[in-house]
Amino acid sequence: MSSSDLDRARRAATGEREAPPVVGPRWWTRLVDDRGPLGGIRRQWPWLIVVVFVVVGLALVASRQWRWGAGVIGAGMIMAGVFRSTMRDPGILAIRGHRWIDLCFYYGLGVSTVVFAVIVPQP
Repeated sequence: MSSSDLDRARRAATGEREAPPVVGPRWWTRLVDDRGPLGGIRRQWPWLIVVVFVVVGLALVASRQWRWGAGVIGAGMIMAGVFRSTMRDPGILAIRGHRWIDLCFYYGLGVSTVVFAVIVPQP
């Protein structure tokens, strides 16, 4: 049996359907198609957006704007919770198999960080 036959058999056993081919201009097809060597990376765009928020927040903290930095990091965590709660396949953002654990972690960390940035008095 070839690997494509095994893939078809696995999909049939699990009830998984084969993804329809991506239609559009060639550059668009390469960008959004999640098959091939870069497919796993392309599916991680929610995680990359959260990482950008955290990096920007850390840069703000390093430039002595810790309130804004903490707020941006907290917003990134809240955004991770939104991605985890609304997306069918959130990629790396799915830390645990149980969605509610991830949501409690992301929302709890995000809200507590934003509250921390707002409540702590200026020195």
